[in-house]
Amino acid sequence: HLPNGKLQSVPNANFYSSFYCAHKENKIDGLYHEFNVSFTAVPGHEKLVSLHRLEWISPGKQPTLSAFLKSLSEKYGAPTYSPPGYPGQLYWFYDKKGALRKPGTVIKNVQDAEACLSPGSMPLNAMVGSWTISVPENPQFRLMASKCGAIVMTMNLEIERGTMLVPSYETNLIGIESAIHAYDTSQEIIDKARAAAYGSKIKAGDQQKPDL
Repeated sequence: HLPNGKLQSVPNANFYSSFYCAHKENKIDGLYHEFNVSFTAVPGHEKLVSLHRLEWISPGKQPTLSAFLKSLSEKYGAPTYSPPGYPGQLYWFYDKKGALRKPGTVIKNVQDAEACLSPGSMPLNAMVGSWTISVPENPQFRLMASKCGAIVMTMNLEIERGTMLVPSYETNLIGIESAIHAYDTSQEIIDKARAAAYGSKIKAGDQQKPDL
């Protein structure tokens, strides 16, 4: 925004923001697959910041919850955290080097869970058909990368009552540290562009001679 409230484009600020694809297998059972990737808003230096995947499993191939959890642990390791009473909600936290944080090392009590998983602190906002990263103006958010993890992967499993089969699952991978770095970098670009715009207006004003 300029001093007069008008919006002005930031020069050389185009960047590749995201790509999205979805596939519906057939019209009978409505199986659906969705994949969405978002990048940091740093022109010329975009990096992966979030990934969203939604998968519906064909009837007859749907695993039980126990079989699904076993496969997840074999592939990703034991989840860092799973809320008591919610076996279909799983969280893996990683440090900035990609090392998985073990269960009990990040979330040890209710306060830790609120700090790392509450909607007010998580940089994840659900939108229609996509996911976006935002950096709240909250000092606690900036502590998440060190306290909780630089990267977090969440998984939500749909669990069918009675059979305990898993007909669908949703995965989100979020680069918390990348989101913070991108926010700070893009803010610097905006601040420089704003300062240049202000300077141009001031210079033009200095050359004006008022009619007194």
